[in-house]
Amino acid sequence: MILVDEKKIRKPVSIKWQTVFILIPIGSLYALLRVEKFWKGLGLHGLLLLIMIAGLTAVQPSDDLYLGMNFVWFSGYVITFVYFIRKWSRQWNESIKKEIKES
Repeated sequence: MILVDEKKIRKPVSIKWQTVFILIPIGSLYALLRVEKFWKGLGLHGLLLLIMIAGLTAVQPSDDLYLGMNFVWFSGYVITFVYFIRKWSRQWNESIKKEIKES
């Protein structure tokens, strides 16, 4: 544990739990807060949602591809977020270890 402020303690996070939190809608916000990447994560959410909406508006709901497109976009969305939360969690844990070694 590293004491940044008198009230704020920085601790390593479990990458497995961070991944589980990403799969839960509200949990993803909690996971982003734990590694102090809330605003980057929120921007990534927005960007991916805009790309999803733009892609889905190109296909009519009556088309046979619509269900497949929904699955592909949602899968890409989840995979992207799992990748980033795991990356950010590893960086977070490395920064904690580095601060411990320096002190």
